[in-house]
Amino acid sequence: MKPTTTTTTNLTTALLLFTNLTLSTAWTFTYGDPPLVVNGDDENKGCTLAPILATERFKWDRGVFSDCCIHLYAANTCTASSQVGYSCSDWDKVASQRISAFTVTNC
Repeated sequence: MKPTTTTTTNLTTALLLFTNLTLSTAWTFTYGDPPLVVNGDDENKGCTLAPILATERFKWDRGVFSDCCIHLYAANTCTASSQVGYSCSDWDKVASQRISAFTVTNC
């Protein structure tokens, strides 16, 4: 039996909706020149090195249906005392100081 145009259209629409839902819950952290992109599938991420120089642009996109937050650290050990910033909203910023690492929480 040959698929009808309606069946093909419905399958295509379902695939696009699934893809958009998956992408909208995934977070993205972009930094560096040339840009380095780190992606997560709406999951927490432990301490990860991210050498960002002062005056370098970085961007955090938590995803449309996500509650993830990013935490930025001056030291590569990601200790509370070295935290220099965090955001639970989308963020596009130029670093005012050197950043060495990040974590993602609350996903």
